[in-house]
Amino acid sequence: MLILEYEYVIKPRFSDTDSYGVMHHSSYFKWFEEARFEFSKEVLKFDEDLLNGKKLKFPIVECNCRFKESVIYDDVVKIDLKFLLGKSAKITFEYKAINLRINRICAVGKTVHMFLDENNRICLNIPKILSERLNDIVEFEE
Repeated sequence: MLILEYEYVIKPRFSDTDSYGVMHHSSYFKWFEEARFEFSKEVLKFDEDLLNGKKLKFPIVECNCRFKESVIYDDVVKIDLKFLLGKSAKITFEYKAINLRINRICAVGKTVHMFLDENNRICLNIPKILSERLNDIVEFEE
């Protein structure tokens, strides 16, 4: 199994809060998506055609999040992201959101993605374009 790690820091926006001034639970999924997007740009070197789904899509087929601590407006949150890729044609991302003000884990989440080609057909193997990108980063064998 290939595991790559990435850190993404976010300062919650006012629009992320609920009426109590606490980060709304849906905000965590937005933050996870932002971290995943930046990981794909910075680490996997995905260009615009890969990021917008013109060459390859990897939709979410499963997601979850466990909330442990509240985050308030003005806190700073670090997302520790793990990219996991095994032999099957799916990607798993694991997330750990850490409130840097109190240095405690505020949420733990996961998303699982499958691959679709440019014609929206399910890929049964890891797409060549991804395995080539991974070979540029680490020695990767399917």
